[in-house]
Amino acid sequence: MKAIRKSIITASLLLVSLSASAQQINKLEEWMKGEINVHIDHGVEVTKSLGQERDIQQEGRPLKWRCDIYSFTLPKKYRNWLDEMIDTFEEYGHEDSNCYGINSMSESSKGDRVGNSRRLMIGDDPNRYVTIGEDYSNFININILDPADSTRSHRYAYAIEWREANKGKTDVRYTVTYAKIPSATTSIKNSHTYSAIVADTVKLDTDPVTDVVSRLHHGKPVDAADLLCNENILLIFSQLKKQFLAGQNTEFNAISIYTLCKRARECGFFSYPDPAFAEVQKAELRQLKHDIALMNVQTFDQTLRTYLQMALGELEKIQ
Repeated sequence: MKAIRKSIITASLLLVSLSASAQQINKLEEWMKGEINVHIDHGVEVTKSLGQERDIQQEGRPLKWRCDIYSFTLPKKYRNWLDEMIDTFEEYGHEDSNCYGINSMSESSKGDRVGNSRRLMIGDDPNRYVTIGEDYSNFININILDPADSTRSHRYAYAIEWREANKGKTDVRYTVTYAKIPSATTSIKNSHTYSAIVADTVKLDTDPVTDVVSRLHHGKPVDAADLLCNENILLIFSQLKKQFLAGQNTEFNAISIYTLCKRARECGFFSYPDPAFAEVQKAELRQLKHDIALMNVQTFDQTLRTYLQMALGELEKIQ
């Protein structure tokens, strides 16, 4: 059955690729279209709400906004289809070079939620959005820069939400929105923390701590001059930890924490020879290890745990 479904989806992708528009559509979206068509073919009722507007004044009529929502309920025998969709989201999030944000929320068997609801903006109006994680207890969301936008200021947001229903069924909602990426300045003024959804092209006029968090999120070099001092290392970690525990861009923050610890070791922080600061440095290092170890215990995602364990490994090397 799985092989047949894969073949159908592959064939549909081939047909789409032959008729692709000037505004490139993400491969994940095409995969999901094929997946949903298979659901319909197997009797799953899918409710659709589709909307978009294009800018007819510009060449190629680029998108101004878009909001597509698909809702359906999977019978128990098709529950593995949801697992496939989740795995595919994670795969594309890791492999697509235009992906700059992966977020998730999950509910434990006790009913506790790890992560927070999120708003997926539509178009260029911050007050127009779809909230995910509000009516559904689990979601995975990835944000991908529009490859057809040379200004790198617009993105596609994809999200799958799900919740358990009666008789082993699973309610699922799949959402796609297209929007202009909110400005870095607005994000920082409103939340006092760096928002990882800022495009690389945005120029930040901000404090050294926020600038280093920005560099870590975007994979840019961070050296001793950037880290400045032990105090700033702890402040940088504090921002990353706050976002991680809030369920915001968890994988990016886990990688950033690992990178921060690796740079701290490479640059010789927490290991200055001056005995006057030795005890303070040891206490700071112990606290940093304790916080990361606690974060590792609190997360159930193996990928996130791996990065946090790697971060602890780097700190253990500091003498």
